[in-house]
Amino acid sequence: MAKLSSINKNERRRKLVEKNAAKYAKLKAIANDESRDETERLIARLKMAELPRNGNPTRVRFEEREGKKVRIAVKSGELIHG
Repeated sequence: MAKLSSINKNERRRKLVEKNAAKYAKLKAIANDESRDETERLIARLKMAELPRNGNPTRVRFEEREGKKVRIAVKSGELIHG
């Protein structure tokens, strides 16, 4: 069983992800759009860097499915079996 502090930290990350999801998606779309000007794409990347790191969806470590805590891969977001 995980320590209560790590569970609370993960919940804070999850809330921060939900709060910043719209901003993050908008800026990421601008940064990846090759039809836009390079300076505009750079500005979008710099604004993404200003967002809290824990607001990135890849920072969430585990989630609850069917009443059980399951581990999630940090980079891919896939379920880790084991």
